[in-house]
Amino acid sequence: MAMNMKYDDFLKHKEAGQGKIKKGERTRNRIKISVAKLLNVISYNDLRVVDICNEAKIAPGTFYIYFENSSIVVEQVLSEFIDMYFEIISQIHRDDLFESIHLANMAYLENARTNPGLTRCVFGMRIEHPEFSKLHQEANSKLYSRIAKNVTKHVSGTDYEVAYIAVHAMGSMMDEVAGRIAFNDTSYMGDIFGAKGVDDEGYCECLSVIWYRTLYGKLPTNVKTDLAKRFMKIGL
Repeated sequence: MAMNMKYDDFLKHKEAGQGKIKKGERTRNRIKISVAKLLNVISYNDLRVVDICNEAKIAPGTFYIYFENSSIVVEQVLSEFIDMYFEIISQIHRDDLFESIHLANMAYLENARTNPGLTRCVFGMRIEHPEFSKLHQEANSKLYSRIAKNVTKHVSGTDYEVAYIAVHAMGSMMDEVAGRIAFNDTSYMGDIFGAKGVDDEGYCECLSVIWYRTLYGKLPTNVKTDLAKRFMKIGL
């Protein structure tokens, strides 16, 4: 999946690739696709079963055959949304470490910009629902652990705990930026993207330079955007 694809479109594309499936599974998928579409415009706290049924063009009785309430389907859709992202990130393997970092960061920010409502819901559920927060933290921890282990392989004398702390800090930085994008915080992001020559690609490459410098103790040699090249001159 390209990270600039809306998640409900991704689910439709995924179902289309499954070939012939049972009617019940198609209905369940239709409900989840409808929820994914609605969550990009409606808060999960405001989402009602009737909204889902209207979007999916089913009767309320049909909905309750598959899900006990709206909260259950919302949590399932958001959990699968997160799983989809981490699956894509796990498939990014490049010989060049900086390129891998940049592609992963760009995927995260593109996802937040393309699916802002779903991203807002994930951030909100992390705060309001402990069980969902636990699942999200576990997924993050697996990713951070994999990156930290990779750092110890490439930087001699670096212990895993220190590498993990560094990765966690960089991940928190990306969460902050993704959250600002998803919540359309123009008071924060407008000052950045309103500047001449600043776009998602250049800004993300600057963030990736910080990642690379923090984890590997040096600056990358293959940045592509003029913004990142100028950024590295500030004496990181």
